[in-house]
Amino acid sequence: MRKVLVSLFLLGATVALVKADPHNLAGGALITHNSGYGGRYWPDCETYFQYNPIWSCEEQNTTIQTSTYEGVTWFVVASFDEDKEWCSVQFGFDDFDPSIMAFMHMQPCFPPGGGLETVSPGWPGPLEGTTIISTGMPWEGNWIPVYAFMAYAYGYYYGAGTGVVQLIPDPTVPVPFGGFINCSVPPERYDAALGGMGVNHPGTWVCWGWEDFVCCIGQDCVIVHSEDECTELGGQFHPEWDNCGPPNPCIVTPTTTTSWGNIKTMYR
Repeated sequence: MRKVLVSLFLLGATVALVKADPHNLAGGALITHNSGYGGRYWPDCETYFQYNPIWSCEEQNTTIQTSTYEGVTWFVVASFDEDKEWCSVQFGFDDFDPSIMAFMHMQPCFPPGGGLETVSPGWPGPLEGTTIISTGMPWEGNWIPVYAFMAYAYGYYYGAGTGVVQLIPDPTVPVPFGGFINCSVPPERYDAALGGMGVNHPGTWVCWGWEDFVCCIGQDCVIVHSEDECTELGGQFHPEWDNCGPPNPCIVTPTTTTSWGNIKTMYR
């Protein structure tokens, strides 16, 4: 009996050590959070913790409500189930309607020692992306802002309507990626659950430990985190896909029926 108890103790200690590995970034999330402040004075990376920071998934505010136009600062926040350490973050934007939001300024939130940012030519526009890399100390901790966007959000009064600026894997690189890169040598990549900021529309609520799946509602692609969530939306669940592209996986590519004889003729 004593051997069994000792074995269980050692197993539990091993699990605890694995869980406490600050370099294992699996299950992390990039949350979009509207700090609720705007107008003439917009908070930035340096003042984030003074104005409505978040310390849990439940506190995230993923929606901007406005009937006219409103200056707003929203953040991309790194979240995990425990304190972590990482050296790079990468993500992009989906093909959102630019009329719902005009970006005035953006700011990577680097750790002490600063960093470098590499962006695609049209960043922060639709289907563009960014990679930020620490050049001094790594990011350390949890619930840490990694990016700030200062923008004007436009409402119905200006004819912009509703929409979501959705984070996606950076679509401008050969292998799209959205998530964290640790400081190991060689570095290791970890996909993240990706949030989205809504304007007069619910944004995408995410949490650490979630996996992204595609739900096709007709030809509309929606990111969900379970089959039940997709069923509630009346869509078709696709666990084999984890992002909405581009290209949009819910749009069926037209095919043409032909014969083997016709195919051979094409190559004569």
